Amino acid sequence: SRDDGDRAADSSDFMLPSGKLLLPPSCSSQPEPLCGSVILPVSAPCKATPNQRPQQHSSTLAGFNAGIMAESPIFTCEEVEEAANQCGMTISINFLGPYYRAVIRTLPAPGKEKGKAVGFTTGTMILDLLRQDTMRVSSVNNGNLVSRERLRKLKAERDWRVPTVYGVSLILGAYVGAYAFDKGCKTAELLAIKDDERQHAVLVRHYQRLGLKVVKILNNDIVCVPDKLIWGGEGSLMSVDIQTFLEKHTAEINRLRSGV
Repeated sequence: SRDDGDRAADSSDFMLPSGKLLLPPSCSSQPEPLCGSVILPVSAPCKATPNQRPQQHSSTLAGFNAGIMAESPIFTCEEVEEAANQCGMTISINFLGPYYRAVIRTLPAPGKEKGKAVGFTTGTMILDLLRQDTMRVSSVNNGNLVSRERLRKLKAERDWRVPTVYGVSLILGAYVGAYAFDKGCKTAELLAIKDDERQHAVLVRHYQRLGLKVVKILNNDIVCVPDKLIWGGEGSLMSVDIQTFLEKHTAEINRLRSGV
């Protein structure tokens, strides 16, 4: 994971990342233009048949606020936005054809229109495939000693907190995943890039915890050339069924929404 800063996220025009692409956008009615590099696909004009959400059921989960009574087996984009708000952040999305970019920011300070960018993810959503090309999050451990030292300092300064072992990438991934699911996407893919051995191991372990599985290793073998041209480098190609991903993390998103 690499820190990309506010410059790219604050750009008023949609700019495609040079080299690598990651997760999907929000259901917001007014879309707006993420650490290591990872990739998952998403597209705006997704022509696939929209997926049917499981019917809602009424349940009371221990430890949840009394106001959260009717929970869907699969969370929605709006529910992810609520979870982000509870963590002191907001999410927005912007599209350019099939390309998307979702940005997560701190809540805006008084008198400010936008908060500080914490992370972003880009990719494409075409037919039933969500392809995440890039996810960058600031203030995260990317596997080297320098980043860990920097992380300790930043944690004491930042005004947001995500109380989950998955970190900000869960909120970004959940947000884009829910959007893509509603548009008919069934599978999400990303590349855990291998620029550095240690960083690559950290990325693979993190995304496996989130529910993704390694489906192919891209290396110097000639048979990997087509995939490397698509993904822009070597690494572990990972994939997950989107509905399975959403079901796996629904309880965690609801916990974040409740502020527990």
